[in-house]
Amino acid sequence: MTNRIETISKLRMAQVSSCSCLTKTPDADWHKEDCLYRVLTEAIAAVAVSHDLLESAQALSEAWAKFIDSFDYVPGIGDRAEDIEFREMARLRMAIAKALA
Repeated sequence: MTNRIETISKLRMAQVSSCSCLTKTPDADWHKEDCLYRVLTEAIAAVAVSHDLLESAQALSEAWAKFIDSFDYVPGIGDRAEDIEFREMARLRMAIAKALA
């Protein structure tokens, strides 16, 4: 997975002189909706937000797995298939979050 800084850097490089609506301002709100400059500006914002969401999801997943693992195992309690599946899904979510980081 390409890191956020590299992605934003590449988008910023593509953004230079990319205006296709001939607007002379760096404020994307003034550019037409289909202007390449505006589209790239919105893409940069989306990359930043998605990275922040991924970090939050990873932290939440790790906290959830620690919470689940904090319970002591008591034979006969939590042995139902649903409970075992629940714990395994929590561990799987944590592994996925780590892999995506």
